[in-house]
This record gives sequence, structure tokens and C-alpha cells, in this order.
Amino acid sequence: MRDRNGNRGCITRFEAVPGLVVEGATFDESVAAVDDVAAGLLRSARSECEVDVQHETRATGDWLMIVILPCAGSGRRRLPETLRMPKILLQHNGERLMDHIVQPIIDSEQFDKLVFVLSPQHGQQVIEYVHRRGWEIPIQFVWQKEPLGFGHAVLQARDEVFSFKRWNPPVLIHTDDAVNTHSNAETNLIADITASDVSQIGVAWRGNVGDYGMVLHKEDHIERFVEKPQWDEGGLVMTGIYYIRESRRLFRCLNKLVKSGRVLDGEYQFTQALQLMIDAGTPFRTYSHEWIDCGRKTH
Repeated sequence: MRDRNGNRGCITRFEAVPGLVVEGATFDESVAAVDDVAAGLLRSARSECEVDVQHETRATGDWLMIVILPCAGSGRRRLPETLRMPKILLQHNGERLMDHIVQPIIDSEQFDKLVFVLSPQHGQQVIEYVHRRGWEIPIQFVWQKEPLGFGHAVLQARDEVFSFKRWNPPVLIHTDDAVNTHSNAETNLIADITASDVSQIGVAWRGNVGDYGMVLHKEDHIERFVEKPQWDEGGLVMTGIYYIRESRRLFRCLNKLVKSGRVLDGEYQFTQALQLMIDAGTPFRTYSHEWIDCGRKTH
């Protein structure tokens, strides 16, 4: 491979499309993050996940943002209900979980696309319900063909996130079994969490953290992510809402995780990809808010 001066070696500056300059990798490598060429260029966990780029903006200066909503999980904690329908279509306080999750996203007016990640088992039910609701936002459906965990599910949305117009958009990732609200009922949590100039992770205090992903933090700065810790004391657990400003790095780290074959309980854990991002220098803040875990039968 040659650089723009005709020299062999790594491409250090590449103009993918007129006026769009990517530092450190070609456009295809940065978007797909799966080429063998990319793996050869990146020498360590840090360099494999590290990318320094600017976000694209609309002409008005607003961010181009995309929501990823994985709803391909098996719903083991809500059996037997989830034998006949996905968690996201279960009821909470008289409404489907999907309405509790999607309507605040629509109301925030922050996003350009909503991507659902579906399972072969229940995906058609989700598609039919979304069509009946008729939300006025572009919506795409992608499939997770095997139940390989939340991290693997998010990775399936990669091709819907990136394009020639969207090469590093911020993304909001929301689980399919959580009702998240701001402590102030008049404040839209989605608009608030995405107003930050740093990636933010929704958190809430729980006395029993063993069933959740947990954050170790100093003030509001996250230092480490731990999945299902064997921890006798309480702590801040992740509530299932993630605002990621560096999507290109996220998908590079997810791809690295899947290529490594590292699984916990047979699944690729999203928290491990987030930890790779921290190791590569990405800052994360905690975002505390009200949370109801609807993935459990007790709610």
C-alpha cells in the first residue's frame, strides 16, 4: 500500500471523499474495521482501538446522531413471557416497553435514524409493531442471527451507522428492558445525556451488583467497567443507556473483542468493548438518573 507521495507503508493521511480527511487509516478500514489490512496496521490494543477524528455536522452545526436498540436477547429473566414475545413488547404500567423507550427518543428531536437489532425468533413481531406505531423517524432493522450477547448485537448495526455522510457519528445505545427517566420529570433524559461533549454511561446505585455491569469511578469519571462482579457491597451499575461520541472507535473495539473470541457465559460483553475504549484513551462520565429494570419478573 502506498501513501499519497507514492511511498510504501502506512497511510497517515487519506482523503476519503473531497473535503473529508481521516487521520491514521483509510476510510474503508475505519468504517468496516474488519479488513486484514487494518489488523496488520494496528500493533496493540491501544492502537487497534484508537482513532482521532472530528465528528461530521449538519450545516446547522448539530450532530448527526443514531440510536441503536438491540432487542435480540433471549429474555431468560422474563420467562415464560418471552417464549411468545420479545422483552421490548412486554407491558409496563399499561404500555409496551418499546413505547417507554422510543417515545422519549422521538420527543428529544436529536436523532436521524433508529436501528433495531432483531432476533430470528421474535424479530417479525417487532417489525410489525413498529410499522403500526408509525413513528416519524427513519428506522432500519438488522438481524443478530445467533444469540451471542449484547456486544455482538450492537456490532450488527455497524453498517447502518457509517456511510460517506456519516463516518464517525455519535450513537445512543439503549437496552430493550429498561425504563430510564430524569429525576426532574420535565427534563427529557435523552436530550440531556446527549448534550455532553464526553461519552456518558447511565448509572444507578444498587445494593446487589452481581447481575449487572458495574462502573468503578472517581467522582463522575469512569476508570473501569466490570461485568457481573462478585462484589459484596453496593455500587453504581449500568442502566442500559450509553451515549458514545466516538462510534468509530467503539466498533473497532467491538470487532477486536469478537475476533479475540473472549466470551462470558457464551456471550460477547459490551462492557469489555467499553473497557478497550478506556484503555485506548476514551474518557467516560457517569450519568445518574431514575431507572426501572424491567428485565426482571419483580417489575
